[in-house]
Amino acid sequence: MLAAVSLALALTACRQKEPDPAPQPQEGEKIAFALPEEASSLSYLLYSFTDGECISFAEGEYPEAIPAENFGDRLIVLAAQSFDAVAIGAKSEGLPLPTYYFYPKDTASDLPGLWFWEGKTQDALSSKLELKPFTPSIELKLVGAPAELVSAKVDIEGLARRISLSDLTPLEQNGSWSRTFTLTPQEPQQSALLMPMLACGEWDLTLELSLAGLDPQQIKLPVSKEIAPGSAASVELDFSQYASKGSVLVRFSLASGSDPVPAVWIKNHSIKEVLQPNTHYSVSVLQEDGSWKDAYVLDALVSDAPNHHPQIWNDWNNSKGLRDTASFVNFTAPFDSPVTIRVTKLSGSYSEVTVRPTQYGIEARHIDNRTIELTIPTYAQRKLSIEYDGDRFHNLMVLPEKPDTRKPDPSDPDVIYFGPGVWNPEWISLRDNQTLYIDEGAVVYAKINCLGDNTAIKGRGVLSGARLAHTGDRYASGYQLIETNASKTLTRKGFTVEGITVVDSPSWTFSIYRTNDVRIENTNIICWILNGDGIDLCSVDGALVKGCFIRTYDDCITLKVNHLSLDDTKNIRIEDNLIWADFAGGIVVGPESGTQGGGRIHDVEVSGCTVLDYPTRNNDYLNDDRGGLCISQYPSGGSTSAVISDISFHDIVIDNIRKDGRPISVWQKPQQGGCLMERISFRDIAIISEQGCGISTVVSNGNTIKELTFSNVTYNGTLIQDSAHWLVEGDDIDISY
Repeated sequence: MLAAVSLALALTACRQKEPDPAPQPQEGEKIAFALPEEASSLSYLLYSFTDGECISFAEGEYPEAIPAENFGDRLIVLAAQSFDAVAIGAKSEGLPLPTYYFYPKDTASDLPGLWFWEGKTQDALSSKLELKPFTPSIELKLVGAPAELVSAKVDIEGLARRISLSDLTPLEQNGSWSRTFTLTPQEPQQSALLMPMLACGEWDLTLELSLAGLDPQQIKLPVSKEIAPGSAASVELDFSQYASKGSVLVRFSLASGSDPVPAVWIKNHSIKEVLQPNTHYSVSVLQEDGSWKDAYVLDALVSDAPNHHPQIWNDWNNSKGLRDTASFVNFTAPFDSPVTIRVTKLSGSYSEVTVRPTQYGIEARHIDNRTIELTIPTYAQRKLSIEYDGDRFHNLMVLPEKPDTRKPDPSDPDVIYFGPGVWNPEWISLRDNQTLYIDEGAVVYAKINCLGDNTAIKGRGVLSGARLAHTGDRYASGYQLIETNASKTLTRKGFTVEGITVVDSPSWTFSIYRTNDVRIENTNIICWILNGDGIDLCSVDGALVKGCFIRTYDDCITLKVNHLSLDDTKNIRIEDNLIWADFAGGIVVGPESGTQGGGRIHDVEVSGCTVLDYPTRNNDYLNDDRGGLCISQYPSGGSTSAVISDISFHDIVIDNIRKDGRPISVWQKPQQGGCLMERISFRDIAIISEQGCGISTVVSNGNTIKELTFSNVTYNGTLIQDSAHWLVEGDDIDISY
């Protein structure tokens, strides 16, 4: 009896361990489907497998239900609004398993939307089939794209070429492909469907940014989750901190049906350097609506050269130990009415403040012990030096400009464009008809080499040589920052500069040799280095230098014929410039003046300028030629200088130059065997000197000066020839007043 009971229990236990048999489709039974919300109608492919063998296949328009006869244990349903763009490997039962696959016919085109269902046939019989998305989706977007962005390319690599229809997984033996999307400011958004990725594991989202004036930026964002069937991916490039920090934030998110909360990967990529705020001054500009708009203030090195000139000869290799830090501010305003600015001195207070040029009559209004306001009355009187307690070497230079209404198209192939930010191209070459455009808010560190005719540099930004090597021994041996004709073997035609500020050249700032039809207008130059001339016009026929602010250690503007090029320098106009020489000369005709039979300087007009500073007086007048306005004649390439003739200086103010500074110098080098200047005039020139300055001189040193005229040249209101600040030295000088 007991044995019988035990046997019965054992049989019961065995029966409990056996699985229930899978329900089989009955005759007439159907499988019901539910359409996705985004699809009104679909076509379908249905495969039924048992033990890895396809035992039935059906296709057709997606109905409410499909007859379930002859199905195996497992179903695969693939649906699409159209299968025209998809290649199907097999549409029949009973074939070898590798023949069941599908793939897109054209991987470069958008894929069709595909949906799927896979599972046990018994599950399909129990409820309506809910189709799931198969083709992953991707959304791409630019946020706050800057003007200089040309394009952003996004590469998705490792996408499967073929998908198995037996289990809807990628077929590795067929390899992978990639998809590239290109976003632009004109098309900042895209969406597409993809194939799923071939393999699991980490992969790189690859981006390439193309910005005007910058080498392509490569970005790789490591992602630790593959794009699987039904995933929803998004790529966002956020430039909202581009202006302030020079960076782009790359954000990639990926959500799947099994985990609708997206995983997110982020990378902050630095595209460009952004200079830190100035620590010496802040400047804001009053707007029409009564608000104040901050302007960008930058530092510029200058030099109190006379106080330590001998040491400066040996201050090379970028030590800059004997330099002073002044500041400058650029901003744009329409100037259709007076413009008010507010300036705050960020370190230390002040007792008094001077705004020059003096003749503008601009008074600073005291707000507190660090802040002033002043009003710029007109566009013609917009460039200023603000000096606290007489300090001219830590001053603020105000250099505004009107907005550029003729800004070129950055995509123009003849335009090299740099937008706001800091750029380091190091070297820029300009060929025929090319324009370098440096936009407002841009600082470009580079040397410029013009290799063709009709080249131009324009904009409202800053060109700096600060990151080029500043080297030398007795003289600077670094690059001349802007060269129009470095070989000096040909004659170029057409060179224009407008609106930019140029700082910190390692040598001459503008080296203009044998280049005709030159125009440099509304340009600012600040240079601290020995031999750092501002504008050198050498064997130039036809040039206009107008509306510029020029502050240099060496000559601000100089006209030469030297041994490197013995063509004439002629037909030069220098108008309405502010001139500030920290050591050598302000506006200089010469000193290299050609040689007899080998080129001369003639037909030059200098008018409307203001000399803001000139510091140097050497009591050895016979051997020193320097001055705020200067004609200096010594030979270059021979023993005797060529003739200098037809030079006119008129309507000029020399504004409170330093105590030792020489306002005017006309000088000929001794022992030339006789050279000639003729038809030289100085007219309507006012030397304003509240604290006194050096004398003006005419020295012939045994040479000849004919038809030299000084007309209404005054020192503090007294005619120069009647003042104690005048010296004429030499026998063969024909001078009239």
